[in-house]
Amino acid sequence: MNTPSEKKREGLAAALDAVRKELLDLGLRNPLLNYRALKSRGLEFNGARGADVYQVLVGTGEHFSFRSLEDGQDRQRLLMPSRSDSEERTVKSIETVLNTALTAKQLEARLLATYYAARTSLEEQGVNTLFVAIGMLRWLEDDSSEEAHRAPLILIPVELERASARERFRMKYNGDEIGTNVSLAELVKQSFSIRLPEIPEIEDLDVADYLEAVAEEVSGQRGWSVDRESVVLGFFSFSKFLMYRDLDPSTWPEEKPLLAQDLLNNLLGIGNLGGNGSAYNEADFVDDHLAKTSPQQVVDADSSQTIALLDVAAGHNMVIQGPPGTGKSQTIVNAIAEALGSGKRVLFVSEKMAALDVVKRRLDHVGLGPACLELHSNKTNKKAVIEELKRTMQVRPPQTPRAESELAALDETRRRLNEYCQAVNLPVGKSGETPCSLYGRLLPLQSRLAQLVPPSLDIAGCTDWTETELQRKRAAISTLQSRVGRCGVPSEHLFWGSRLRFFLPTHADRIQRALSRGAESACKLSVAGEALSAFLGIPAPIRLEEAVVTDATGRALVANPQLAGIDSSAPEWALRAGDIRQALMAGQRLREIHISWDERLVESAWHADLDALHRDLEETSRRWWRFLSSRWRSAIRRGKALFRDSAKATALEIMRASDAILESVRIRASFVAVAPTLDSLFGGEWRSENSDWDRLLSQFEWVQSTADAVRKEALHRGVSTKSDASWIEEK
Repeated sequence: MNTPSEKKREGLAAALDAVRKELLDLGLRNPLLNYRALKSRGLEFNGARGADVYQVLVGTGEHFSFRSLEDGQDRQRLLMPSRSDSEERTVKSIETVLNTALTAKQLEARLLATYYAARTSLEEQGVNTLFVAIGMLRWLEDDSSEEAHRAPLILIPVELERASARERFRMKYNGDEIGTNVSLAELVKQSFSIRLPEIPEIEDLDVADYLEAVAEEVSGQRGWSVDRESVVLGFFSFSKFLMYRDLDPSTWPEEKPLLAQDLLNNLLGIGNLGGNGSAYNEADFVDDHLAKTSPQQVVDADSSQTIALLDVAAGHNMVIQGPPGTGKSQTIVNAIAEALGSGKRVLFVSEKMAALDVVKRRLDHVGLGPACLELHSNKTNKKAVIEELKRTMQVRPPQTPRAESELAALDETRRRLNEYCQAVNLPVGKSGETPCSLYGRLLPLQSRLAQLVPPSLDIAGCTDWTETELQRKRAAISTLQSRVGRCGVPSEHLFWGSRLRFFLPTHADRIQRALSRGAESACKLSVAGEALSAFLGIPAPIRLEEAVVTDATGRALVANPQLAGIDSSAPEWALRAGDIRQALMAGQRLREIHISWDERLVESAWHADLDALHRDLEETSRRWWRFLSSRWRSAIRRGKALFRDSAKATALEIMRASDAILESVRIRASFVAVAPTLDSLFGGEWRSENSDWDRLLSQFEWVQSTADAVRKEALHRGVSTKSDASWIEEK
């Protein structure tokens, strides 16, 4: 019979197994298991030998360039030593140009899209997902399957680069670990009891031998084979699988088993993540607790953030949630500062690189940057880590004098604010109400009476009313309201607004003439409505509300902003409205950046790689001794080269220019995903970053407002099929 502790451990193991299965993506949508060429990104190469590609990229560290269908057959070759069957050393010629079945324009477009997609992955997640896949396993799900799937076998992490926008792209090995398809290995192990061979070390890897070993392992499966000549450039991600493997209890040391971790128990719902909850609540004065603990706050924090910091200092586990802009990153910075001040170490992880960068910049700003060792996935090479450690070792602690007067002023300000908080929460007279509660009752009345002259509320003796008197007066007001409800609102009475105090027979003629004119106008409205409806091809209005809709429909069509060639009924207008609006507003921002900087910057500046320049300036600009730093002087020299008139390029101007250029790069990269949609919706109006953004935005706003009005029945539904310019010109 299992003991309670054994049952708990079994329950935790089952919960962990369920969580791990959610991470394991063994479906056919995973390109690591079912590779398919993408429509706009990645490349497949013709006539390339996997062993040669590996030797050039990894063995020699050389670059590969790309050849389109129109390119000539001039050969670029690399002479490599090799051994023949007789073990005599020979020299082998390996071509360093990869052939594609694309035109020059198609090749350039795919390389550009691939470059920006890979760069976006690095910037947002810090993970490289661009690989050259050598060798493909063709496999079937079962013996009855007819469709074979392709899975890459050897994956070489690479990056695309070019000196400028006019140069061609080149591909090189980025120095990260070369690996096999771990997702494929797990799939064939679980589903087919096949163990794929482990890949040797880089210097011992023979591509042909490894692919042959894989072919031998799968030879017993019907319809399975290894394509040894396949070489493709594509996007592959292992992040979820690596999490799946790290959460395997069998991989943890016996002295620290995974299932014995209290935090894991809490996260899986077996324990209590929050313990007994926070020791503080909204009624507490936070400053009373700060006087006892004095946390290390290096950036501003409100009361809720301060309570979170106090709980962190007390050793509580917690989840902090909130929409953007509510101060989560500031809270993290303060928590890290508190840990550093207490001599502790902190591991800060995030799925998004942007979150890491925000916290790192804030720590740099307050002088705690040297205490951080950045281990982003694209910064984990040995040289970068050594340089970071070297730079940190050279930092000396700042000498900050104690500002006793400032601390005294802070205590005085805190005391006065606390006294104010207490005062606005004290009862007023005998009423039991506080200034806060009274303001809460007054504010809704002010908004309701904004268009009226409010009555005087200066009631003598009101501060002496007791709670009983207040209840009696509220009851009297409720009675008055109920009687008005039975009699009706005066402004809604049949004769409300009439200034006649009496009615004479002579008034009847005047009223009759007015009624006749009204009937004549109604007749004209009916005729005009029928004519407009016939013109628009929609049903004629019968009621006044329908006439208003018909009139609005005609006006909407006349007000269209020249929609020639635009299908306003395409579903993408609604499905991707947010993406379209964001892209158009980004385009306007890109235009503003160019207007501000084109006259001051050289043309090549817009295509320069300024990440290193921006980082050097940002990290050295706050140092008083920066004029002694070769890094600072080099950054200034490189920054001046961006300007037409380098004499006017100050350090501040260089920083602002690099920010503008980096922002323009991000904006252009954001166009890649939405460009096909914009091209299909706007037709000839879409000209990438040279588009007339104001015109496109006016067209988009018209389509959106018209569709919204149709949904609200403020326009006739037929307007969605009458909105193209050719129909209007024809009419």
